[in-house]
Amino acid sequence: MNKLVLKKIALLLLLGLLVSSASPGAGRAGAPGQTRGARKLKPITVAVIRPDGVLIPFAQFKDGVWSNPWPKGPDEPAEESRSLPDAPEDWFAPGGVHAPVWHYRSQTSGGGGSVLHASAAVKIDNHCQTNWGLATDYSRAESEKDVHGSVGVALDAEREVGAPQKLDGAGDEWAALAAHISREFEPAEAKAEAALPAEHARFVFLPTREERAKTAPAVANILCFDLAGGRRLCSFEAERKYVKPPSAHDSPCESVSFFGGWLLQTGEGKPLIIEQNFALSDCERKGVGGMSPLGSLRIGAREFFVVEEHGYEDESYVIYELKGTKLRRLLLTHGGAC
Repeated sequence: MNKLVLKKIALLLLLGLLVSSASPGAGRAGAPGQTRGARKLKPITVAVIRPDGVLIPFAQFKDGVWSNPWPKGPDEPAEESRSLPDAPEDWFAPGGVHAPVWHYRSQTSGGGGSVLHASAAVKIDNHCQTNWGLATDYSRAESEKDVHGSVGVALDAEREVGAPQKLDGAGDEWAALAAHISREFEPAEAKAEAALPAEHARFVFLPTREERAKTAPAVANILCFDLAGGRRLCSFEAERKYVKPPSAHDSPCESVSFFGGWLLQTGEGKPLIIEQNFALSDCERKGVGGMSPLGSLRIGAREFFVVEEHGYEDESYVIYELKGTKLRRLLLTHGGAC
């Protein structure tokens, strides 16, 4: 072998060593984001927990995507949102074995986190339909006695879940947010009035705008999540009721203007309402939807929120993601309805 060949071999070996040492994660087995030696994030199943202690798993986070991982039935429509009453019994228990330990966070800020032990799959009623869930050793805390609907979030993985903080109707933060919501209420109500279908108008009585402006909306249920960078994401609900005149259709049944949504506090200037819903209804509140934020989950740099949404005779479980000032609904799962 001549000297020229030997020099070429030595040069190739040197280049190989340089490339190896410059590669991300070289010499660091298990470096995040690397295939070789990296620990891949295991799928995470999320459940809501009912006051009776039954967990209702409804979604899974896998490979960066939220989904309802059970197979579609032959008659199930190919639509984005899916329904828990259509899910098979064993979807959250592959091979007949369910996760025995779940990590729970209360909806109330004082509830803290705890561990729940699941015992068996059970079938439970959800409005006029049924869901499969897991019986647990959950015991309702005193701080949760007044919570209606689901009382928190449970995961089959040990991860930090943030609980919403309910503002108590006093203090500077409450006053500032309530004032901002009240100001936004007026134009939102006027827009909803203009868009009210004629066939619904006879069920809803609205005084003149001048008369309406004399009464401030009742602001309630402001719940806030602490986020990275000192920001806060808050859900809110506000409403104003109007007594119908005797000549109105179904006069004993008052009209209701309902305003709900999300606002973002960045610490820079006034709060920003980033999602809103306005409904005009009567005392039966048909078409008026409410929501119960249950928990927040941070995975990497992504921020997710688990929310129970409920209507006149139904409820759903929703995963949201906040990106900048945009709140995106990633997954809607119907729980039950009548």
